[in-house]
Amino acid sequence: MEFISSKNNDKIKKIRSLSVKKYRESFGLYLLEGEKVVREATKLNKNIETVCVRESASKRFEDIILVYSKKVLVVLDEVYDTLTQTQTPQDILAVLKIDAKTVSEHAFSRFVVLDHLQDPGNVGTIIRSGIASGFDDFILIDSADPYSDKVVRSSSGTIL
Repeated sequence: MEFISSKNNDKIKKIRSLSVKKYRESFGLYLLEGEKVVREATKLNKNIETVCVRESASKRFEDIILVYSKKVLVVLDEVYDTLTQTQTPQDILAVLKIDAKTVSEHAFSRFVVLDHLQDPGNVGTIIRSGIASGFDDFILIDSADPYSDKVVRSSSGTIL
């Protein structure tokens, strides 16, 4: 576990940069924000690179801090507030490796094709609804970035 108190810390700058698509693609990482979805990612053993916890809420996440101790950043509240695009950030976020597959790498059974769908909220909602309806995969053609914060948030964690 590492404590960070500066907005100018390189790890903080990298996490903050993930709000921009070109950096998500460059690093192959995306942000997952909120207790429910971060706990779900830990249960599913997703490729978690880093877990950031707001200092004032660190007691509540002692179980995650214990398991992921080498990957945990406990961040001063003022610094944590700069990490996401939301006006009222939740108390925990995770940085995950993007696990996107190309069409040729995957045999589909039931899938949804999103063609030129640009609204991130709609993309996330369709992903969430598709998962609930039994679809296995999603093919996006010139659509909103599936790893943008708005898509991830509106998919309610089903993007995992």
